Amino acid sequence: MFTTYFDPGASHRPSWVTHTAAEWLGSQLHFPNWPQDKIASLPAISIRNWAASVGAPLNASSSREDRDAGIQAIAADVPLMTTAQTDILSRRVGIGESRLCLCELVERATAEAQSDPSKSGLAH
Repeated sequence: MFTTYFDPGASHRPSWVTHTAAEWLGSQLHFPNWPQDKIASLPAISIRNWAASVGAPLNASSSREDRDAGIQAIAADVPLMTTAQTDILSRRVGIGESRLCLCELVERATAEAQSDPSKSGLAH
């Protein structure tokens, strides 16, 4: 059901930008413009160097080699994005104000769709 990968010698690391992650995604999703044999040859950059190049601040924890700074990511022209650009939840709801779980999101979406059928995707 789940596939896991542990980076030897690493602490907590968000490793979704690495060659290992890209190879796994490619094997699962079969990207037509990103064949498996090409992924390994893509250039890499350390997150420390990427952060310095785009002005992304790394806090004390993220600056550690066994954490974010030490990740060897696939090098790409990825700009620094704001929190607002990457959030999937509205900033209007604070963590203490609401349960942030799938069940509540489904309840909200269902209630909104029932109150306004044009938002349900079923209206013609």
